[in-house]
Amino acid sequence: MTTHQLIEQVLNAAIEKLRQTSFMPFWKASIDLTPHDEIADLFRDTGKTETLARGELEEAAAQEGFDSFDLIVTDRRRDCYGNAQGVSIHARLKDNSEWDAALRHAWRDADSPNDWFLSDNALRMFSWLQSKKNTGEFSPENRIGAQAGLRGSGSYSKVETYLKEISLKSPYQVTFEQKGRWHGDYKARIEPKTDERKTEKFSNPVFPGSLLASDRDSVLTYAQMILDGILKTDIDETKDFLLFNIHSRASFLLALPDLATKDEFSPYEFKQFLSKVRLTHGLKVAATFSDSASEGWQLGAVLEEGWTWDRARRVILEQRQRENPEKTYGLSSRAAKIFEWMLDLHDDEFELGMTPCVEAKAEEQMGIKGLAYNQNSEALLRLLVEEINEKTPYLLRLIPWKDCARDYHRILLRRDPEGDEDLVRKIQIRGLDKGVHLTSLQVERMLRELWKSGNSE
Repeated sequence: MTTHQLIEQVLNAAIEKLRQTSFMPFWKASIDLTPHDEIADLFRDTGKTETLARGELEEAAAQEGFDSFDLIVTDRRRDCYGNAQGVSIHARLKDNSEWDAALRHAWRDADSPNDWFLSDNALRMFSWLQSKKNTGEFSPENRIGAQAGLRGSGSYSKVETYLKEISLKSPYQVTFEQKGRWHGDYKARIEPKTDERKTEKFSNPVFPGSLLASDRDSVLTYAQMILDGILKTDIDETKDFLLFNIHSRASFLLALPDLATKDEFSPYEFKQFLSKVRLTHGLKVAATFSDSASEGWQLGAVLEEGWTWDRARRVILEQRQRENPEKTYGLSSRAAKIFEWMLDLHDDEFELGMTPCVEAKAEEQMGIKGLAYNQNSEALLRLLVEEINEKTPYLLRLIPWKDCARDYHRILLRRDPEGDEDLVRKIQIRGLDKGVHLTSLQVERMLRELWKSGNSE
């Protein structure tokens, strides 16, 4: 082959990889289409240096005309001296374009296009679903792959992927069951879709923080956006609260502008960010991530078991109306932060009445810097716990704790005070067990009202 033919072979193979992609990562700016075998042939058969061959390949890729995307040739990796060690080809979306349009344009000049832009293996699976080979009973994954004529390394293990692709792209709905998690049996049937599922219009807010930095301010901002939304939204008790409902790259960029230039961003990093977000009692952060735009990303909050949205709203308001413990009890800044953190812990975060390890959570959840690696953390925490015991109605005790060979400390909450503890303190600690903070004045006022009603009867 001539150099021109080898380059054309490389570019055609790259476009073919795009056509054979079952689910497009709608949120990405570019995807890797590198055809390694064809590029190796180009370098070997032309005898040219990688730099020279890469230049010719880049020039040819720039001449490819697609309405929604460009083919970009870049260095795949470099050695310690900065020398290129390979070539990669990516499809990069043009401004205001989506991957479904890119897929249509990739299929436009194909030798045998199909109306639904299914990958070749999904098309073979579609034929199998409608054939007599599909008995409607459970069949082993490998048998289905062989009967459908699936091609390519590992294709038999992607039966479920192709079934979902058919449901996504075609006017047919595939329902299937699976027995066993790994290489199990499948039972599937296909029928025309009765109604086309449409994505509901959703007004996504703009997140002003940084997901990649995961700094404390960004985490708190995300939590406050959820809590604000719950207070303002009338939510059906059978449904969850949605903060973001993202189904396209355009909505992704509008809602999360800090990710606009982050080509290497992945949902895993978003999950890492969400793991740091803390909500009030009765609420948990929730999210679903899918490459498929029809399923999209849904992010918000769900209720913990036994809770209702009305009850969750009351707890949010109570937390916001809670007076600053520095003002209420005269606590120092660090003691107040530990005290508030303790009040906001969920029941499942306590272990035998103990909080999580304080040093490990100090900066991320309390905003106390320098405690995690302070050799005098025990002495500092002991002083702060004593301060809280002296000035508040709660009895705490510092418990040494080892975690991964590190010396940490937990705080034990004394849940059932004995001896000379008065009734007010017992009620306050009982309230803490239920996630409700009560000042001594509130308890005394409620007791007076109870005594008055009792005496009147």
